[in-house]
Amino acid sequence: MDRPLVVFGNSEFAVWMARYFAEDAGRPPVAFTVHRRFLAAERIGAVPVRAFEDIATSLDPASHDIYVALEHGRNNLARAQVCDAATALGFSLASFVSPKAHVAASARIGPHTLVLEGATLQHGCSIGADTILRAGTFIGYDCRIGEHNYFGAQCFVDQHTRIGDFNTFGSGVRIAASRQIGDWNQIRAFQTLESDLRTPTLTHAGLRAEGRVYDRRAPRTAMPPPGPDRQG
Repeated sequence: MDRPLVVFGNSEFAVWMARYFAEDAGRPPVAFTVHRRFLAAERIGAVPVRAFEDIATSLDPASHDIYVALEHGRNNLARAQVCDAATALGFSLASFVSPKAHVAASARIGPHTLVLEGATLQHGCSIGADTILRAGTFIGYDCRIGEHNYFGAQCFVDQHTRIGDFNTFGSGVRIAASRQIGDWNQIRAFQTLESDLRTPTLTHAGLRAEGRVYDRRAPRTAMPPPGPDRQG
């Protein structure tokens, strides 16, 4: 039997993720949680919102799973930081793979991974921890995807490609076969990558947050807040 689920975030994306878990996996969240400075309401619908700083006193982390619903851009790093903090408290990280995704038997999916409807993972591919694959994304045969990545809807990654960590690919990005894509890239929607990216590359000033390429050698330091009253 699935354990009770907590969703981190109070943005529209967090509400969407709660609905996916509830309607497609039969796991309605028992609570939302955000950092205290982002508390904007006591409830989202009928579900209570709790301060993350107090979550371990109001819920038993050892008996709950958490999904961190922070989306893309700088939130790849923020998501990794919250995952670290949540597991340090004793939570287990939840994943969601849509029953309408096509996942080959030999594909490997890391923890805290989101795979939405219509996504295809071919044989021999692997998806690292804390990665988001939006609807319709295609990951080809024998691809290797690192950790803390975001793929927008309808991304296409051809066979034998290698991708590092903390990348954001906007919707419709196409990556040719056998490419080597490093870490900390932010690629705008509908671009085609036919060459390797061995140093961090920014092709869009924003995506959703202010454009910034992080030093891939930097530790997971505190992130600036994304907005006045929403987290995610």
